[in-house]
Amino acid sequence: MKNIFFILILLNFESFAQKEGNIWYFGAQAGIDFNSGSPIALTNCSPSFTAFEGVGTLSDTAGNLLFYTDGNNVFNANHVLMPNGDGLLSDVSSTQTGLSVKQPGNDSIYYIFHIDLIDYFDLSLYYSVVDMSLNGGLGNVIQKNVLLRNNVTEKATAVGHANGNDVWIITHDSNSDAFQSYLLTAAGLDTIAVISNPGLIHTQDIGYLKASPQGDKLASADFQMNSYALYDFDNATGMVSNANQSPTVYVLAYGCEWSPDGTKLYGGQENSQNLWQFDVSAGANVWNTATLIYETSSIELEALQLGPDGKIYCSRYQTAWLGIINDPDSAGLACNYVDDGVDLLGRVCYLGLPNYNVSLFNPEVQLVLSNLSSSDSSVCETSCIDFFDLSSGSPDSWMWSFPGGIPSSSTLQNPTSICYNTSGTYDVTLIVTNSIGIDTLMLSNFITVNVAPTALITQSNDTLFSSLANSYQWYLNGQLLPGAISQLYVAMESGLYSVDIADTNGCTSSAYFFFSYVAFSSTDSTLCEKFCIDYFDQSVNNPVSWQWIFDGAIPASSTAQNPTGICYDDSGTFDVTLITMYGSGNADTLVLIDYISVYTNPFSPVITQTGNTLTATSANSYQWLLNGVEIPGATNQSFEITQSGLYTIVIYNENGCSAQADINATVVGIEEIIFGNVQVYPNPTSGIITCVWGNDIGDTGFSISVLNTVGHEIYSSSEEIFGNLMKINLNDQPSGVYFLQLKNDLHYFLKKIIISR
Repeated sequence: MKNIFFILILLNFESFAQKEGNIWYFGAQAGIDFNSGSPIALTNCSPSFTAFEGVGTLSDTAGNLLFYTDGNNVFNANHVLMPNGDGLLSDVSSTQTGLSVKQPGNDSIYYIFHIDLIDYFDLSLYYSVVDMSLNGGLGNVIQKNVLLRNNVTEKATAVGHANGNDVWIITHDSNSDAFQSYLLTAAGLDTIAVISNPGLIHTQDIGYLKASPQGDKLASADFQMNSYALYDFDNATGMVSNANQSPTVYVLAYGCEWSPDGTKLYGGQENSQNLWQFDVSAGANVWNTATLIYETSSIELEALQLGPDGKIYCSRYQTAWLGIINDPDSAGLACNYVDDGVDLLGRVCYLGLPNYNVSLFNPEVQLVLSNLSSSDSSVCETSCIDFFDLSSGSPDSWMWSFPGGIPSSSTLQNPTSICYNTSGTYDVTLIVTNSIGIDTLMLSNFITVNVAPTALITQSNDTLFSSLANSYQWYLNGQLLPGAISQLYVAMESGLYSVDIADTNGCTSSAYFFFSYVAFSSTDSTLCEKFCIDYFDQSVNNPVSWQWIFDGAIPASSTAQNPTGICYDDSGTFDVTLITMYGSGNADTLVLIDYISVYTNPFSPVITQTGNTLTATSANSYQWLLNGVEIPGATNQSFEITQSGLYTIVIYNENGCSAQADINATVVGIEEIIFGNVQVYPNPTSGIITCVWGNDIGDTGFSISVLNTVGHEIYSSSEEIFGNLMKINLNDQPSGVYFLQLKNDLHYFLKKIIISR
């Protein structure tokens, strides 16, 4: 059953292969379409649309346009205003207004983040929500102008969470070093931000903020601060740290963008019309790697945006062309910037280009997707299975869970020899992670473990029978018996027979049986010294004579068919041999090594009497007898006698072998006071008796108990003693004769009492 089982999992997840960023609208009704693989100019934009700076455009996963916005108005795929799609609070001159992000796990709900200028020094961040399931699939704005935060800059970017599902929305406060990271999940937008203070105060508002496609860094172009800045970003927590500002002045730094592999940062200057490349892999020396990629004296280079084809596009202000960095992962001039890269067919660029969740454009690191296969999925008990990781997205860690398996977990990519000993159905779980995400696949009841059959061989004369199964194969002394494939087999010679059986699931089991024409049994094979046993011949094929040999026994041999009274006086292990003769003159021999085990008897016990207490030598267990009759419950080392007679103690060792001793014991007289001055009253009593003793006895160091007529203790002193007096409550005992006993190492008192009601 070594079939290979594959599990094919199809899942929608945001990665470079999807097409949600394949259509762009921007500027003065300009547009491009990437669905063919190369950007093709579009001229069908709504004539009411003009995006001076910030803009957002989104398509579905197949590359079909959903909507676009300039931050004030939302236009649907038919290029008409969406219902409730006007009046969004946004300033036309806000750098990154209109950021549009799909809600994780929902193909209908989209968030638009827009930034409005309340007055010249006060910007606020809002969001509105689009439901694409409405208006026949063309969408409606169902929430509008929800205030998220005051006193922000014009910066807003989005990047995937480390879990591979959620999305961070990242903004920056004005005149502060504070970043805010808002988490968008399948449950909606968490409006309580993760706030970071990495230490670099933004004294102005203009310029782009971009996250790296890998989600581990941020870059900021700070227009009026004339600089660029880099930060570390933790996409698991939303925290921003390690601000690193360029020491060189870059006048009116406006646009910035990352290369797909995250090793290069590009920056554009609005005033000096320069395009720069910085090698981020240089670490602390990043600003020393500045390379001037392009310089022009006539055209302002504005927004930079990574496209779905892995190239970076540059907005050339008030021209009908986009510039292209064709190989942005390459260093220096090898990045191959082309100024007249995309002809917009007469439509004009302004400052901005569409702003996206950058995780849409990550060709190098895809979101991880868990998948697996196994060497088998239906096995028998005690079988082992190998598992294989088939996950996509280049995972770098694995956590397997195998309930019911041994071992029950593994961190190997392809764990082998996962063994299942117990029948049932079992789940298998694989959790995989890579640098940007995590994914879990749980396959319920993936493994079926079938019950193995139970093999058993029984004998009837010379015929061996297997337990019922689907198929059989017999062996003799480990050698296959050709044709022996039925439930029974007639043995032709002595030896070790075995059978392999299989059920309808292919599960197998084996049984072994030593067959001999000679066979015998005995009344016992484990006994004590001085014991005798009987033997019984069970040989087949009707032997005519027998020769028995009994090592260590008396007698040591016999020719009877069923010898009796074979006695073993000494301890040890002993062989038994039986030789049978047949009418044909043939003989067969069976020797059972160490068949008989004889255990040593304990030494004879010694009984001592103290008062009315008999005590035997220490042993493993005990049984007292009176006049040859067992005393029920008298199984302790000591026994309190209540009548005179012949007492016997039988002691047993750990092997159950016994020895015994007798003593003629006489009960101390009922009224005999050995203990001293003791009074008991009332006697007879209805249940409460009082016991008073003299000062010569004292009030400690002795015990008080009440026994019934067979010596069982029914009461022992547990009540408090007040001076020289004790009251004893026997209300729970039936009417009859009892004995009150006081004793210590030096004194003894026994008094008969009667309960009468």
